[in-house]
Amino acid sequence: MRSWHLLSRFYSSQAKRPSRFAEGTVSLDHPQFLQRGRALALWRTIVRGCRNISDEGTREETLRFAREEFRRNKDVRDLVCLYADPVLDIDGEDAVGGHGEVYYWALN
Repeated sequence: MRSWHLLSRFYSSQAKRPSRFAEGTVSLDHPQFLQRGRALALWRTIVRGCRNISDEGTREETLRFAREEFRRNKDVRDLVCLYADPVLDIDGEDAVGGHGEVYYWALN
């Protein structure tokens, strides 16, 4: 009986099994996780908004511009940089007309 007890202690103290995720997988802390969700929500809003553009050339150009901006800023991890300036529309109002959440871009 005693040998079983010692054997079970030996097995319970084994190292954890290796992770099933790839080496170099980046773990996001809470603020980065939230910021990633906001970036995805912003991208979806842009794509939905572009569907309302009737001119096909303008629609493609707008999507291309947004895609390049997202690619250019994909490695930005500094949250202070992400909250630099609000997105403004032509009238100088915030992007949602003064109501609700204002999206911020990382401007360089």
